[in-house]
Amino acid sequence: MKNRHRDIIVITTLSLIIAVFFCVNHFADFRSPLIDPKLTTKQYAAIDNIKRDQFQNRGTYHYHAFGAKMTYGAYALTSKDTYTSMFNRYLKEGMGGTPVKKTTRISKLSDRTSTQIVKSMTSHDKIISIELENLGIEKKYGAKQTAKLIGKTIHQVHKQHPNTIVLVLSAWGENKTTHKYNSAVKKQMSKYKKTSLYVDITKISHTDDVTGPSGLYTHFGVSDDKYPNNFGMRLIAYEMFERLHQFSW
Repeated sequence: MKNRHRDIIVITTLSLIIAVFFCVNHFADFRSPLIDPKLTTKQYAAIDNIKRDQFQNRGTYHYHAFGAKMTYGAYALTSKDTYTSMFNRYLKEGMGGTPVKKTTRISKLSDRTSTQIVKSMTSHDKIISIELENLGIEKKYGAKQTAKLIGKTIHQVHKQHPNTIVLVLSAWGENKTTHKYNSAVKKQMSKYKKTSLYVDITKISHTDDVTGPSGLYTHFGVSDDKYPNNFGMRLIAYEMFERLHQFSW
């Protein structure tokens, strides 16, 4: 009887230890943006290489995101799930230092948009991202005109802040209009190769499970089947992070 009682205690204790170990590892993985069961081995390897190559104590630096609906998180469940928040976490884990995120909303395109972006920046902004496709196409500003506006913005940014890295996001989704937009933006970006990067997120929009389901209540409103969900946001952030590896800073 004593042996049986002892065996029960031992088995129970071992079960509790295994359960605690599983929970600790599970939630540690959940907290880390660099651990995602849907990321491929190649993507993990790329992140590991970035961490080995460039991780260092960079102190405090600023990441400033400019954009419209998608930049503000349509349709991530919470503000922490937006691509800007995810990218900021990738910076911290993969590049080191203390990145500080700021988001400035661009609600309407005009000839003054470039000036608005530059005036919103500070000397601490090491990295900025620009996402204007939705405004340029949905508001009928025009794909080519929006691309020219981006080129003008990059020129003004580098005139005032020559060491700032500029990430310009492509269109989300693919059709004739977005293809026209992407081609025009690439053409503009080719003039600024040294401190500007084109981030192709169009290819991500073809990945399974990156949008929807529609009808969910998110921090930005009720979701649809067009804009990225949490997984889509994570992949956008990863693509930005991977492209950033081309610069040593």
